[in-house]
Amino acid sequence: MEKVKTSKYNFKDATLVKDFPDYLLGSLQDWFEVMVFDNELYDIRFDMDYLNSEFTSLIELSIRETINRNVDGFFAQFSKDTEKMLKVLDVLLEKYGNITIRNDSDRKRCGKSFGQVLEDILKRGSLAYTAVRVGGKWGLYYRVSDFALKNAKEARAKDSSLEEAWKACYGVSPNYNKVVTESINCIENVLKTNYFPKDNKPQIGKFITQLKNNATDLTFLGADTLGQHGREALELIKNLSKYRGMHKSGTGQDATREIAIYALNTAIWFWNLHNQK
Repeated sequence: MEKVKTSKYNFKDATLVKDFPDYLLGSLQDWFEVMVFDNELYDIRFDMDYLNSEFTSLIELSIRETINRNVDGFFAQFSKDTEKMLKVLDVLLEKYGNITIRNDSDRKRCGKSFGQVLEDILKRGSLAYTAVRVGGKWGLYYRVSDFALKNAKEARAKDSSLEEAWKACYGVSPNYNKVVTESINCIENVLKTNYFPKDNKPQIGKFITQLKNNATDLTFLGADTLGQHGREALELIKNLSKYRGMHKSGTGQDATREIAIYALNTAIWFWNLHNQK
């Protein structure tokens, strides 16, 4: 027998969704209700359907708005405001993401953390946001491809500037100026280690000058040469220095998302190039 196939409901390559459509709200509400009852976030003096003051204060101070205390109506209040929903989910993840689910009608979810289950929901719904545990804390980030995650994994773990750049780029409250600054810091750390160990603060400009003069034979780690990667490095890096601090000088122009991602990916590539096994 051949299993029935339907192209209409094949969402494997679906475009990522940047809002919170109605089809997702039921799953989010179910996830939230389990969180409420598992962690006793209800107010027993009134009714188990009402959130307690400690929880409501956490959310209200985060979004500076009075919320609906009814458990059933909690997410309905934010469903049409993507920015507010992102903030609320991020707060919930940071506070409860590491906690293991104990009581759930879906036994497959018991034993998982609230962060893991939320990520399952977001991924199956093709959301552009992902629940991720970084530095021991769960948070909401923009979703990136598995290839990009794998490519950056070792570099992020071993270079603190690169990890800061990643969080500033893909967090739900991005800081693209910081992404550029930290990405360049990463590149300059590589330069100091591999080319200019005596310079306290090696500049990209000095490296670019040497690349222009001898792009293929420039050595690093005392033996290896950049070879064909010399011209690639020159093309990728030569524009970066002008982006650092541009929000503080001249027109005061902030870095765009495109510039930030360019700087970050260049730093990852450059780090990986010099740390090949």
